[in-house]
Amino acid sequence: MQNQYVLEVTPLCGSGCPDPDPTQPSRAAPNIERKKDHFFSDPSDWKSLFFCGAFHAKKGTVGRQFSVVFTGYLHGDQVMNPFEERIQQFSAALSREKIELCVVMQNVDLYYFTGTLTQGLLMVDDRGRYRFCVQKPISRASQESRITPVVPVKGPRDWGPQLAEFMEGRQVAILGLETDVLPWDTAQRLQGLLPGARIANVSHIIRRLRSVKDATELESIRSAGAILGDTFAALARFLKPGLRELEIAAFIERHMRLAGHQGVTRVRKFNMELYYGALGISSSVRLPTLFDGPVGGKGLYAATPFFAGNAGFEQGDTLLVDLMAGVEGYLADATRTYALDPVPEAVDRTHAVLLSIEEEVRQRLVPGTVPETLYQLALERAAAAGMAEGFMGYGENQVKFLGHGLGLEIDELPVLAPRFSDPLQENMVVAVEPKYFDDTLCTGVEDTFIVTPEGGLNVIPYPPEVIHL
Repeated sequence: MQNQYVLEVTPLCGSGCPDPDPTQPSRAAPNIERKKDHFFSDPSDWKSLFFCGAFHAKKGTVGRQFSVVFTGYLHGDQVMNPFEERIQQFSAALSREKIELCVVMQNVDLYYFTGTLTQGLLMVDDRGRYRFCVQKPISRASQESRITPVVPVKGPRDWGPQLAEFMEGRQVAILGLETDVLPWDTAQRLQGLLPGARIANVSHIIRRLRSVKDATELESIRSAGAILGDTFAALARFLKPGLRELEIAAFIERHMRLAGHQGVTRVRKFNMELYYGALGISSSVRLPTLFDGPVGGKGLYAATPFFAGNAGFEQGDTLLVDLMAGVEGYLADATRTYALDPVPEAVDRTHAVLLSIEEEVRQRLVPGTVPETLYQLALERAAAAGMAEGFMGYGENQVKFLGHGLGLEIDELPVLAPRFSDPLQENMVVAVEPKYFDDTLCTGVEDTFIVTPEGGLNVIPYPPEVIHL
């Protein structure tokens, strides 16, 4: 049976106000008392649900007459909270791995489990119990958190008493921590509060949970994809000879922010930083960079070798634009190539090979496919076309992956790369990005796909061919 999703709808005109007449102006007032739930089967309906569009119904926002908050989905006659369910799934995984207690502290992981971004920690045991402690901001966390209660703490000195109270005298042999991102001194401090406890990494458990998206997460990713599609279209109208990369980047940044892009693009890998993505003309994107991706760049300074530099976009150039957009934390990723004619015919021929690789991979983005097989398939197709040397990066920039998972971070599971053998699952989200570089040209494409039984569902609404100007 299809899930029914639940909205909590709160009138803003007091407990005695009638349901609004959509033909009349809003009479919103500050007192909020009455609440009621509405059920629906398609979460995309948030954008225009009730009262003939009398308000803009979107998660966590206040419309003209109502505050609308997603509270969960209907399972039988019970309203299930997806954040609670994530914690229960995590707790069950801890139990399977014999980890009595986990302390989650990384901000993105905390957001995934609680729905709010805080300085705090989430304790989860192997029996389904949890405690959410917040240092700052307590008032906002209390309003935004999708789990309760929110326990105020003043800082690390309160961790010990909170842990002791939560565990109720139970001995902890193994303490789970996000050791891929947690500072060592913080890990040691937590371990010191639990004498005899051994630290175990739990990041792989959390990342696997996060890799399969629910309907609300997918809707945010679709919205992010729509921003990218609109930006690519606007950029095609804006580009002209003589523009510097920096001017092009400024146009993109302004357009995306006004379209709703959150601005922040999060990366989990240590020492990896990212701005809006990568952007540059042919000569720029061949330059080596520390970022673990196929597109190079000079940037403005040695301290920030990212995104755009000062190179000019002139006739005969191709411009590679690799962008990420985020909505409510969730990211979409896409690349388009612009050509300021005349450019060599080889650009379109090479790009056609990349499009065929992307399409062949897209068809195989179904549950059960092993990710590393898709990477190997792409290598074989590129080699057959005589493109092995420059496929997925020029020189030092060549990377050993074809695509990556997306969600709250840009480097999520699954990864289309060697040694990634866990089969794809429905509603995973993957960016597939075949690109090619040599001494005379560069071109590439990238789209964000949702794994479905029918193959990858593209969320980027803009044609993938080279855009000739």
